[in-house]
Amino acid sequence: MRLWLWLMVLSGALGGAIAPVAAAEQGPSTLDCRGWSWECPALIPRGESIDISLFRGMADPSVRQDPASGRLWMAYSWPNMIVSRTPGVQLHLARSDDQGDTWTYDSTLFTNPLIRNPITGRMNYVSNEVIDLWPAAPFIWYSVRLVYLIDPGQSIYAQPTSWHFRVSRAIGPRELPDAAEARLGFGATDARYGVDVSLPSLSPELAGCVLFNEPSIITTGGAVYLAAQCLWANSGGMAPQSDFYALFSTSAEGPPSTWVWRYVGKLAGPAEARELDNHEKWVQLNLSKGPNGTFRAVFTPTNFDPSFQMDAHSGCKMLELISLDPPVWRRDANGQLVTLASITSSDNPYPGPAACAYDPASSTGVLMTRRPTMSGPPQGWSWVIHRTGLRP
Repeated sequence: MRLWLWLMVLSGALGGAIAPVAAAEQGPSTLDCRGWSWECPALIPRGESIDISLFRGMADPSVRQDPASGRLWMAYSWPNMIVSRTPGVQLHLARSDDQGDTWTYDSTLFTNPLIRNPITGRMNYVSNEVIDLWPAAPFIWYSVRLVYLIDPGQSIYAQPTSWHFRVSRAIGPRELPDAAEARLGFGATDARYGVDVSLPSLSPELAGCVLFNEPSIITTGGAVYLAAQCLWANSGGMAPQSDFYALFSTSAEGPPSTWVWRYVGKLAGPAEARELDNHEKWVQLNLSKGPNGTFRAVFTPTNFDPSFQMDAHSGCKMLELISLDPPVWRRDANGQLVTLASITSSDNPYPGPAACAYDPASSTGVLMTRRPTMSGPPQGWSWVIHRTGLRP
C-alpha cells in the first residue's frame, strides 16, 4: 500500500542470464522530476476523471506490454472519497496503442462496494489498491492487489485484520474483475476473511510479518513470483526499521485458491538499503524485465521518521538482478550494487514522492508518482503520475 503511512496521519489514525554491465558502469541515468519541468510531464489518460476532494489523483502505476497485441496497459490506484468522511481507493485501467505516447482511460477494474464485515457484522466498504500486472504469455495475465475493509466514517486503515492480498490469473487485464482469486493473509489477518494461505506460516523467518504491503508479481521459468514488503513487529510494537522485502513463488497449477506457495527468501532488507545510499529500507518495489530480459527492480529508498510516524521517501532507484531464485543483485567489479537509474523530486513536499514503475516498451520511461500539496479548494493532497523518459 504505497499510500498507507502518511494517510494514517491524514485520516487520524533465477532464473535469468547474466548480461554485460558496461552500460551500467558508465553511471546511472538521472533526473530531477520537478512539477514544473518539461522533462517530467504529468500523465493523465484521456477520459480519466479526477475526484475533486482532499483525497484524489492517480498513483501506484503498473505498466506492461501485451505480448499478444503490443498494446500497453497501465493499472493504477484511484483515490477518492467514497462518501463524506470516508476515503477509499479504486483501481483503474488505461491503454496505449502508440508505445506510450498517448493514453486513454479504459475501465474501472475494482470499485468500492459495500459489503457486510464477517467479523463485526457492520456494512463496510471494500478498498483495493497497489495492483501489479504481469503477462506471462499471450492471454495469460497475473495480478496481485491489496484489499481491506473500511468502516464508514472511520480511518481508512483502521481495520488491519482485514488486510490481505488477492492474486488472480486471466486472459487479459480487462478480465481481471471476473477472474478466480487466491486470498493471501498476513500475520494480523483474521482467518474469517476467507484466507487461503497465511504468508507468515511459510517460514519462521516471517514470524514478525504482521502485515505485508507493496506487492509485485512476475513470472519466469514456469513459476510465478510475488515480492512483498514485510511490515515487521516485535514485542514492543511495529518496528519499521526492520521491514524487508520477502519473495514467494508458486507453480500456479489449478485454481488460484489451491496454489501452493513457498518462501524463496529475502529479496532486500536494511542491509542493502544501507549499502546503496545509507537509507534504512526500500519500499514501493516493482519488478520488471529490461530490454535484454534481465530482472529489474525500481523502488523508493526510505527512512522512517519517528516524529511523524511515517516513511520519508527519497525518489526512486533502479537496480538489476542477475538471479531471482535465489535473489542475487548485480554488482560491479568492486562488489558495489549497480544503479541503472536514479530519480529525485526536489520540489516535492514532505514526505516526498511516491511509487515508480517501468516497462522497457513504453516511451514514458520510468513513471514516477509525485505528491504535490494542493492549496484548494478543496485543500489536501493529490497523487500525479509523471513520465521521466528514462529508459536505461
